[in-house]
Amino acid sequence: MFNNTDHLFSDTNPIDRLVALRAIIDFYKFSGQPEPNVIFVNGPTEFKERTKDLDLEMHSFWDCQDITSFVTKRGTSKHDRMKHFLERIFWEFSKVKGFRSEYLIAEDYMYKEEYEWNKHATAVWDSSYITFNYKGTTFVFDRPLMSSVNDRGFHAVDGPCLVFRDGTEYYGYEGQLMQKEHLLDPANMTINDIHSYSSKHLVIDLVGVDHYLEMLNSWELPSVKGRFSKFFGFNEMIIDEDPNLEKWNRKSRGWMYENKPYQISIENCSINKEHGTKFEGQFSDEIYFFKSDPFESEHYNFLFDKEDQALWNLFDYRGMLRNGCAGGLVIGFKNGEFYMTGKTFSDGSKGGAHLRQEVAPAWFKAKMLRKEPAEYICDDYCVTTTPDGKWHIDQFNKNVRITNNVFGGNQNLPNYYFPLDIKSNTWEGLLEKWAKLSFEWLGVFG
Repeated sequence: MFNNTDHLFSDTNPIDRLVALRAIIDFYKFSGQPEPNVIFVNGPTEFKERTKDLDLEMHSFWDCQDITSFVTKRGTSKHDRMKHFLERIFWEFSKVKGFRSEYLIAEDYMYKEEYEWNKHATAVWDSSYITFNYKGTTFVFDRPLMSSVNDRGFHAVDGPCLVFRDGTEYYGYEGQLMQKEHLLDPANMTINDIHSYSSKHLVIDLVGVDHYLEMLNSWELPSVKGRFSKFFGFNEMIIDEDPNLEKWNRKSRGWMYENKPYQISIENCSINKEHGTKFEGQFSDEIYFFKSDPFESEHYNFLFDKEDQALWNLFDYRGMLRNGCAGGLVIGFKNGEFYMTGKTFSDGSKGGAHLRQEVAPAWFKAKMLRKEPAEYICDDYCVTTTPDGKWHIDQFNKNVRITNNVFGGNQNLPNYYFPLDIKSNTWEGLLEKWAKLSFEWLGVFG
């Protein structure tokens, strides 16, 4: 049973501050906290200004909930899209202070339920827009000044879809949060601009499928010649100085190797309760741990050449770890051959060594959105749209694994699983295949 909370996100009536004050004080009391200092703000810009010099400790209402059972739902509703849009906005502010759970935003599966926690949460959701909660202090956002929505969520084609009372503006198309210049001038978007969005099919719909396909056909793989001359400076990869090697190779960082095997693994992990990405050598004790972008790390220069950052962005190893290869990635050299594979699980199974993608690319989903005929054919299957905007799949190769998307919802297609296993007899050849795979898989399909 899910309750309609869409109206909470699109409501532009100013809040009743006395009602909001009582609701938040009662919720703090229920959670065992003293009455907080309640600060009302008119939008994200004002909130950021009011908190920049404060030392705040998070208070999470979720830690004190009395709910004994949860309802699991699958699918993507208008509520989900609007909530995700707002979370993309407020994540920018919450991460400065700590954790996502600092802010309280309406959940349709908890709204107006019988539990005491839900009753307090509902009172806060009904009387405010969003709250950021800390020990001793809470910030209550007033509702926006303007909100423009369609049946998919926040949407406007000629201006902002959301304007807060402090003047902060946000732009959106069919529920996708957009940069202002992209929404107002889509013809000047690059292929990288389009692929930077999570719901690419919506952006492709904005720029036009035919225009996007022209851009796709004219895209050229960036040159990888001479790249990563300092790639992965692990001791096991360092070779002795050789005056006959090209000058840049004498950095002893690889590219022309002795015929000795090595292997580097990349995987998500937690170290000292910090979540990040670990780069580890197989034949040494060297471990490099990055909580965020390695190129923002103080010790990135031990492993990477700054000039290689653009290629790293194209490779998007985090996307590979997130959308498959649960065990991690393995890059290595053996018997004169460079290779990149998915890492098997600790029990030896290969389930974590597969990538997944939806069975058709983003442009196909854009046509589905418009209920236009479309067809995508590969060696293993063919996907076509039906007149009602849905899809039909004919599978030629019964050995490939195709499963339904667990979340369902509009424009969601079944998942196709395939092994990550690329090889080359040159380092540059491996980089070229990696870059091409990432562009087609994470860019065109993602």
